[in-house]
Amino acid sequence: MSWRDIEVTALRALARGLSTIGDAYVWLVFHKDLREALVPVEAKLPIAITEATEPDAAEMAAMWRADDPDDRDADAEEAVFRGRLRDGSLCLVARVEGRIVAFDWIRRWKAAGPGGVPMLFADDEVYTTDAYTASAWRGHRIHPALNHAVLQRAQRDGHRIAYTMARADNAQSLPTLRRMGWTPAGTLLYWQPRWALDKPIWLVRGSPYPLPVGRLASTRVPSLAELYTEQGLGAPELLRSLPWSTTWRLRRSHEAFDLMSVPLEHAAQLRVASAVARALPAAVPAVVACNYATESWMLTRDPGGTRLSSDSPPPQLLAMLEAYAELQVQAFRKPWLTHLPAAPLTGLVDRLLAFLAWDDEVDAIDDVTVGAAYFIGRDDAQQVHRALESCRVALAHHLELAMRLPHTLNHGNLQPFNAALRPDGSCVVLDWSWATCGPAGLSLHALVGDSLPVTVLRPKGLGAVGEGEAHPLVEHYLRTLARGAYAPEGLLRQCLPASITAGLVLDALRWAVYPMEDPAGHGLLGDRLRLKLTQLLELGKSLLPPPGPAANPLAAVPENRPPSTP
Repeated sequence: MSWRDIEVTALRALARGLSTIGDAYVWLVFHKDLREALVPVEAKLPIAITEATEPDAAEMAAMWRADDPDDRDADAEEAVFRGRLRDGSLCLVARVEGRIVAFDWIRRWKAAGPGGVPMLFADDEVYTTDAYTASAWRGHRIHPALNHAVLQRAQRDGHRIAYTMARADNAQSLPTLRRMGWTPAGTLLYWQPRWALDKPIWLVRGSPYPLPVGRLASTRVPSLAELYTEQGLGAPELLRSLPWSTTWRLRRSHEAFDLMSVPLEHAAQLRVASAVARALPAAVPAVVACNYATESWMLTRDPGGTRLSSDSPPPQLLAMLEAYAELQVQAFRKPWLTHLPAAPLTGLVDRLLAFLAWDDEVDAIDDVTVGAAYFIGRDDAQQVHRALESCRVALAHHLELAMRLPHTLNHGNLQPFNAALRPDGSCVVLDWSWATCGPAGLSLHALVGDSLPVTVLRPKGLGAVGEGEAHPLVEHYLRTLARGAYAPEGLLRQCLPASITAGLVLDALRWAVYPMEDPAGHGLLGDRLRLKLTQLLELGKSLLPPPGPAANPLAAVPENRPPSTP
């Protein structure tokens, strides 16, 4: 008997004793290295394996409940399954003659372990869980074949390692996992005493958590207080406070770190930033620790160098755009790019008009989303809505060009203060919390009006091949992309203006999920939204054929100021 077997036997005996005063179970953690070749597995009968969609949730829940009608609520399970699919989890199902007989889930980023204890994973890790085969179809190797397909999908998506769990008393699952090549990675004892039902206690040996702290699984992701204690960090120095994030500088001896905190409801942004840092370690500040489960903060190493600003001289801005374009070329067609949120480009104009048409300037929609009136007032929102409605078709046609560009990494908020020049002349780009996957150019909208003229938004705003240079900054960016074989120069000149415009619209829509009550934050977002809408109005005007003065749909909005004076 191996030492691990002895350990599991001892923990199971302890669990039996603890079960007299609460719930206690022993769980075994397994992992599989997806960098190694997978051994094919076939079922003993013909099955079709497909990706589950929301309409499949009802059939999956009914199948699960049919085996144990007293213990399972089909409606509740269906709601859970639908929620997972909406959140980006992947489920593969096995069908026999069109009927679902088994399913297996892939959870990315985080999942709930036994007792609801949060489990967090790095961007190149996945967790396979809640695999189930209908009792009438067991014994046909359907689950091994389905799990093989799940691991193939994770491998194809660029993941490095997969985890799974099974109860130590599950006599059916454990032999199957071992036959399929899953390797033991740890042993967990879960105990929930009857007098503390809201505080599960885990005794842990080994863990899938990427940030081990202490011995309790419920604290595998450190709290900020634990981080300060363990790392010996000094008092924080406030660097920047914005409605969507706050950044402090922390020091320890001769080391410096940046601590960024975001509202808890937007904590998913931090896992995106962590994914980018892991994928591009040479050009993005390293993430030291990240808690996006309970406190929504991320600690990164200070990259050093000089932070840029809107007043930085053109050579420094050129260096920023060149470094950014080179990152986009490097990320182009990389498997990890699929882990990032996709920029929602379809129906942009309709969504913008709906945002402007929402006429409640006080209350949030579902306590999360607000309309433009919340920031700029009902009258101004309606005025801009009428003006943009008149050029809806022309603007939508213009934005369609953005979709002709290949997808790559996009920063989301590429402003000078999110870049630093190092002493060796290299430039590092900071704060990737709004990173998305989409066409190049989406993030240049933040420079329009400061470093770039609004004319770059217009069709042929970048000129054409052989017609000379457009604005030096965007020209340098464009040629760096073309030189790196991201896309031909002619296609970039044709489509980048539309992509920059799409980023501008997405940025305006982003504020719908920031219903700030603080007057300073509310005013800042209102001013920023007015600026974006003014730029879009100017573009919309240029897209329309010249009308007579009385028929000009934009005449009601003065051209030299935002839609309304703050």
